[in-house]
Formats: sequence, structure tokens, C-alpha cells
Amino acid sequence: DDLLLDGSGSTGSGGRRMRYAWAVQDAAASSSPPGSSVGGSSVGGPLANVSALLTAANAGQGGLGERHVTVPSSLLSAGQRARFTLAVENFFGATSAAASFVVAKRRAPVPAVRVLGSGTVAATRSAPLRLTAFASLPRTDCAAAGAGAAACTTGWGGCATVP
Repeated sequence: DDLLLDGSGSTGSGGRRMRYAWAVQDAAASSSPPGSSVGGSSVGGPLANVSALLTAANAGQGGLGERHVTVPSSLLSAGQRARFTLAVENFFGATSAAASFVVAKRRAPVPAVRVLGSGTVAATRSAPLRLTAFASLPRTDCAAAGAGAAACTTGWGGCATVP
């Protein structure tokens, strides 16, 4: 499946449009490889096409960059780990600390799971929390993808942070 990068949770511009600067680098590389920078990464090798896509997204919206960027699945190789970075700038020109995360494309297909609801849910320890989710199986079966039956098991896990 395609990867959706979503920077719309960034805030701090008083309702005014912010500038979005996306970058990518190989997650196996050092934290700042030569030629890689937020907002204009120049990455070679297997991530060159992803880097070019992000450079175009950064130039979109009249130079303000795109809040949402879709990275086609075909641009990431199976087993590849990529570090995506986003920095935002408000209308005063103040830039946020860059936020980064690592995405790993699995070698075998995995189910897609979508949890319904808002991005943040407040709950107390004493009250039950009910989530509704939908899952869909991968486009291919595990046997056809070369994965054993053990690779096709699914399960739910959770973690909680208490402020």
C-alpha cells in the first residue's frame, strides 16, 4: 500500500498557512548524511525517487509545501527502512524542531488496520475504552508472497501513556 505522510497535526500559526518541509534518508545511514537536509534532501540510491517526490511536494502550494504527501508503494523496496523528517515554519519565519520517524516496508504483505475516531482520545483508568477498527487482508495471500503461515498471524497490542 502507499504511504501517506500527514503533517496536518502541526499547529502554531494562528490559523494561517504554515510552510511544510519534508525530507527522507536511509534509516541505516547516520543522522545527518552528506547532502541530506530537511526541506530539500538530496538522497541518492534507492531513495532518490522518494527524495525527488518530497522536493516537489515542498515546492507545492506556492512554495509553502504540501501538508499531505502520498509516497507510492513502488518507490520503497521490500525490507527498506527510511527516515522521514518534517519541519514546519510559521508566518513569522520561526521553524519547529524537525520531527522524524522511521518507516520499514515489510517483505511480506500485512493487513491494513484503520481505527475509527479522532486522533486523540482521553480516558481514565477506571472507565472502559471501546475502539472500533476495520481490518482488510493484503492483496495477496501469504503463501503466494513466500511467507509461512506464522508470518500471517495477527494480534492486537496496546500501550498507554499517563501524563
